[in-house]
Parts: sequence; C-alpha cells; structure tokens
Amino acid sequence: MNPRMRKIGRFGLESPHVEHERLRPERDDVGSRVRAFVFDLALKQHFKWAEERFDHFVRAMDLQPGMKIVDLGGGTGDFFYKFGRKIAHLGCQLAVADICEPALAIARSRGLNTISMKEDCVEFDDRDFDIVFCNSVIEHVTLPKHEVWQCYDDATFSTKSFSRQREFANAIRRMADGYFVQTPHRDFIIEAHTWYPRWVARRSRRSFIKILTLTNRFWVQKTIPDFNLLDEHQMRDLFPDADCIFVNRKLGFKKEIIAYKRPRSR
Repeated sequence: MNPRMRKIGRFGLESPHVEHERLRPERDDVGSRVRAFVFDLALKQHFKWAEERFDHFVRAMDLQPGMKIVDLGGGTGDFFYKFGRKIAHLGCQLAVADICEPALAIARSRGLNTISMKEDCVEFDDRDFDIVFCNSVIEHVTLPKHEVWQCYDDATFSTKSFSRQREFANAIRRMADGYFVQTPHRDFIIEAHTWYPRWVARRSRRSFIKILTLTNRFWVQKTIPDFNLLDEHQMRDLFPDADCIFVNRKLGFKKEIIAYKRPRSR
C-alpha cells in the first residue's frame, strides 16, 4: 500500500460504531420478540438500500486501478466488508479511517487497511487520496458528544452544527480530488437514527430529547441526539463543486442525499 495511506489524520466525529447484530434485543418474552422482528425487518431493508448505494458509488465514480479510496468515519469497515470485493477486483487501494480504535480493530480483523484518527480536526495532506467515501457520517459532525444532551435550543444546535459540517465538508474537498458523500434526508418519513416517524423527530429539540430519554429505555433503536439532518440545498452549499447532488427517493419520499464529484486526475 502507498505509504501515504498510512498517514495519521484527525477529525472531531465522536459517533460510536456498533454493528447492528450486537443491538438485537433479547428474545425472552413477547415484547422482545416483537422488537426483534421489527429490528430484523429493518436490518434487511437497510442492507438492500446500502447495496444500492454501493452500486451507485461504483457507477458514479468510474473507479480505475490504483485509485486510493478512504472510507472516512467508516468504523468497523462494515460497508466495504460487505460490498467491497468489487473494489479489490478493480485494483483500488482502500483504507478505513475512524477515531474509534475498537472499531478499527474489527476492521483490521477483516483484512482492511485502517487509519487511526485523533483530536478534533481533519489533518490529511491535500489530495492524499483520489476519492473520499463518506457514508452517513456528516450528519453526526455537530457538537461534542458530552454537550448534545444539554443543548436544548434549536437555533444554537443548528447553527453550531452546520458550522462544523462546513469545516468537515471543506476537509473532504481538500483531501481528495473526488468524493462521494451520503447522508439521510431530513424529510424522509422515517428518521434514520431513531426509526421514529418524521413528525416525532422534527419536534423542538427540548421535546425530542425528552422523548429520546424515555424511549431509549425500551425502543429497539437506541441513539443519542447528536445528528443534524440536511436537505439537498444545504448539501449543495457544503459541496459547491459537486458534479451531482442526487436525491434518492423511496416510497415517494426523499430518503437520502448523495453529493459526488468524480476525480479529475485520471
């Protein structure tokens, strides 16, 4: 592997990476069995949509042998572990970058190259890679995780979060000539991190935190209120040089946004 692929980088994402299978409820009573059924159903749909996203990535980026790809915030490497054989067949170099060492240990056990990231900013050299792949990460680049439960003001959270998301987007654009950045759309009927109906997740932040505190005790999908969901206009603002801002619809609703730019260097 190119020595630059081993370079240590840094950025402020502090989102935990836990594989879905580890969150499966105990099957010891009726309630648990119902939660397990819902979870398994959602997991199958998640896998199907993720596979479609991977195929979109391969088609959109026109991958060539020798290209260096970094999965930024890739955690355990779960995404490319499931779908990345095509990357290997194309002769591309792939590395998973994350701040979570236990997650990277899993990625390494899967045979993936990893980059350990520290502190609170991205510090890769300009054009260290040909492509930055970033899957469901940018919405979590918001406030420090110890602050998210105490930030009740909607305007404060939104403004501070978008400022950090802009810094993150600028770093992505600097790190590579091409990028493929996906994030859930804020208007999808089901909120991606909580699996709540949209109208519940879009309540005032103070109300949402109260609901989350309660439902985390029993709901199948537990999470923290660290995400700032975006729309296509905000993604265009963050990635003005993108070749395409693609809005993927499911069930007639806007489900996800993908900003991508093909590398020009090849």
